[in-house]
Amino acid sequence: MNENEAPPEELEVFRGGLEECIEHLSRCISSNAEKHLDVVVARQPIAEFCKVTPNTVKSWLEGGSIVGQSRIRLMCFLDTLNYRVLELEKLGNVRPLTEILGYGLMPFEDVLAALKYTSMQHLLGALLGKDGMQESRQTEVWKIVKEKKLELSAKKEECRQKLQPQFSLAEAIQQRKASAISSLADALLMLLETPEIRVPFFKNLKNLSAAERKIFLQLSGSLNDVSIKLAQCQEKEEEID
Repeated sequence: MNENEAPPEELEVFRGGLEECIEHLSRCISSNAEKHLDVVVARQPIAEFCKVTPNTVKSWLEGGSIVGQSRIRLMCFLDTLNYRVLELEKLGNVRPLTEILGYGLMPFEDVLAALKYTSMQHLLGALLGKDGMQESRQTEVWKIVKEKKLELSAKKEECRQKLQPQFSLAEAIQQRKASAISSLADALLMLLETPEIRVPFFKNLKNLSAAERKIFLQLSGSLNDVSIKLAQCQEKEEEID
């Protein structure tokens, strides 16, 4: 796996925009706080990685604005935890340079000078994919990335080992998978309850191939298992009430 490849799919915690990802992490911290997690301790690695105060992290977790260099650092931090931050995923060729800065391998000021930008705002616009970049600057970016390639790979691996949270994200991964199944079930139900689809579909059942029939029979069996499990859960809830 090279340094720009995403971790295996089964490790993905959550996928979304930066604000969605930090909101998800906030929910995970809050959920684990109910199990005696020290919230202040949980915020500390974020603050150290992003070079901000714990109060700033507290603000982010409560929906506060994330701007400037901190935005880039936070995207990289979340990527370390196996979040798929869409802004980072969509950066294309500029992503390695953005990560070099996000992981603290070069000061922003050095890149500002190397690319001959007149303001930090213009540099950040390019790094976040909001603004294009001249060919001469792209050449300089390529030189920086080539020089820092191995160092970036090592730093990312180091951070993945070092910055794993002191609380489990496994539950969040399972919730994401369960949510995907629920979304598929909802879509299938909507289709089957739409007369324009339901009527011709049922008429055509007799024409299904053996392989197609097998799929629907297996699906029916799995949905029956879900029904039984839900009925058992409901019985337990009624007993508690």
